[in-house]
Amino acid sequence: MAEFGQIDALRKQNKDLLDKLKKQSEKLRQLTLSCPNKVDKSQISVYESLTAESVPCRAPLTERNGAQPQRASLSAPSKIIQIP
Repeated sequence: MAEFGQIDALRKQNKDLLDKLKKQSEKLRQLTLSCPNKVDKSQISVYESLTAESVPCRAPLTERNGAQPQRASLSAPSKIIQIP
């Protein structure tokens, strides 16, 4: 019966630690939502650091002379050329 007592004690300890972890995770999530620019870099997982959302916004690309390059259009061409 001592083994069952130990298992119950470990189960209770595990449950308490899980609750504590959930509270800390929620607290950390609230902190990161309130100030997203001040996130501690050691708290960011590898996955989050590789996603596009965690990459800071880049300035638009420019030519060497500072001119803005023309953007490619995704719309369909107005006239379709038939090649024989």
